[in-house]
Amino acid sequence: MSSPPEQVTKPEAVRPWDLGSPLTERVLDAEPHLLADTLAALDWKPDELDPSLPPAVVDFNRLRSIMLAADLTTVQLIWRQSTEVFRARDPFPVGNVVEDPATGAAAAATGAYLRWRGEIAPPASFAIHQGIEMGRPSLIEVDVPDATGGIRVSGTAISLDGMNIDSPT
Repeated sequence: MSSPPEQVTKPEAVRPWDLGSPLTERVLDAEPHLLADTLAALDWKPDELDPSLPPAVVDFNRLRSIMLAADLTTVQLIWRQSTEVFRARDPFPVGNVVEDPATGAAAAATGAYLRWRGEIAPPASFAIHQGIEMGRPSLIEVDVPDATGGIRVSGTAISLDGMNIDSPT
């Protein structure tokens, strides 16, 4: 993902087309009907979204249709529980998976997104709780070590046989 231009001091002032990526445009400037349809499919109301984290854009088939029509591979719904704790849901109907209980790649993308928006200042760490609503709770730890480098992800999940698994850090 491209970085915002140097002269922009508030991430909110950056428009998707300034970043030069068609994917970024779809993610950061979701059309109002896409957001409305997605929220309705998940039985969410707009006032339940965290206003400091605008959408970067459960009825499984409806959400799948919405995503396919918009040419989206995945969506991640996150909300801030506290300064360093987030909750996430990661439906993946286009892959015929209702929801993923632990998504390290999405957690890393969230770290990059929060860093890009200026919501966190590296070095920073935060936790993502995922899979709670589906009875498969996971805890993903995200480390954002610097302003431009990679994002480190580690955590625990429950394996298919019910035993806890720790990922290497």
